[in-house]
This record gives sequence, structure tokens and C-alpha cells, in this order.
Amino acid sequence: MGARGAPLPDISPYDVPAALWAQRRLRELIETQIDLRLCRQEMTAERPRLVVGAVNVTDGEFETFVNEEITADAVLASAAVPTLFPAVKFVGNIY
Repeated sequence: MGARGAPLPDISPYDVPAALWAQRRLRELIETQIDLRLCRQEMTAERPRLVVGAVNVTDGEFETFVNEEITADAVLASAAVPTLFPAVKFVGNIY
């Protein structure tokens, strides 16, 4: 049993071609099913903010993307769990 508390195999999404396919498919779903531009336009002082978080791989810092900063890349970066999806590079950083 490893530090994770459960016996899990060490799997890298970089070794599993299906991980890249799944990440591309998730991007397609985000871009076709969610109108992020409309979501960003609808954010006003009277409505809650839209917030997505991701960890910057190079410095380990948690970063948040708010309202107009949220793109398909920000959502993918948030979903880039190390054993599921490869890291996402955008706005000059890797998440």
C-alpha cells in the first residue's frame, strides 16, 4: 500500500493513448455544449462569479481563473488529474 492509502498502479496519462483521446473529447464537449462566452457575459455584480481552479505544475501554486479568464483550456487544466489526463499548457504555464 502506497502513500495514497490504497494499492493503485502507477499509471501515466502520457503512456495511455486513450487519455489523449479522452482529453480531446472533453475539449470537444466543452466547446460544443457550453457557451463559455455567454457564461462570461452573464457574470455581473448581482450574479455569482464563475471560478475554475488549477495547479501550476512548475511552481505548485493553486491558481484560480475567474469569469472572463475561463476558457476550455482553463476547464481542461482543472480536469488534468495526474493519472487521468496530461497537463495542459496555456497562458504561458503548465497546469
